[in-house]
Amino acid sequence: MDKENVYADLDIGETNTKLVLGTIFSEKLNICGAFSEPTKGIEGGDIASKSDLQATISSLISKAAKEGFEIDELVLVLPNSNLNVYRKKASYQVQSPNNVVSSKDIELLKRACTRYKIPENEMVVAVHPIKYLLDDNSTNKEEPIGMKGYNVSLDAFVVTLPTGIARGYVDALQDMGIEVLDAVLAPLANA
Repeated sequence: MDKENVYADLDIGETNTKLVLGTIFSEKLNICGAFSEPTKGIEGGDIASKSDLQATISSLISKAAKEGFEIDELVLVLPNSNLNVYRKKASYQVQSPNNVVSSKDIELLKRACTRYKIPENEMVVAVHPIKYLLDDNSTNKEEPIGMKGYNVSLDAFVVTLPTGIARGYVDALQDMGIEVLDAVLAPLANA
């Protein structure tokens, strides 16, 4: 197995913290390692002791290292306590000269959904599309990338966590020299 192309997922739960390692083979995720430790330093979704939380994570990273896996970046699974979900809509004019929707158009559209009436003390951690409209017609695709149109709209759930909680988890990992590639909410990671 090529241990260079391993994806790491860290799920910090109230009782246990899990580190799951996987590789992509034949377009499928294959689990190649899973480690668990009792969670220390978390109370009610908040970080009560950053050093205890980091000790829990360090223990998991050490277990992976003993198996030959070097972890310096990962996807963080955020707890679902204290999360808020808002339903937002936004529209965006397709920017490409030939009116073909690009991934950049979709990215800017999702970003536009996060700008409407989200409390300042909350941090957006995910935008989950409900449906896309292209020139006011529903699309059958998850994202209308590659389709032609003038205006693309999005109806989506915008998920937030209190900024202090979301930043606290990311900062704890970054202080350990671990890059957080993405953050996912626990219920969505399970799906």
